[in-house]
Amino acid sequence: MLLRDKVIKYLLEKRGCVELVGRSRKYRVFENESSVLDGMKYFVGKNGSCRKGRSASNSQSISSLIHKRIADGENTLVLSENMVVIPLDDEDIFS
Repeated sequence: MLLRDKVIKYLLEKRGCVELVGRSRKYRVFENESSVLDGMKYFVGKNGSCRKGRSASNSQSISSLIHKRIADGENTLVLSENMVVIPLDDEDIFS
């Protein structure tokens, strides 16, 4: 499975995104319920790059965050956008 496929699978299954058809030639575009409200979209490039913003030209890369979550699984907590990630135990999640 290619990295692009993994990123798309993560957005569809874990983030509840749906694909918007025909919005960009360079990126596949996705949005979820919260992104509809604030106008933010996810843009996935051909090599698995991922960006988030209102448009492709006005977006920021979140590739390292998404790729880290895919590698570690969903069992992580992000403290800030500075990519500080702390792995959690099941006890921490359910206590």
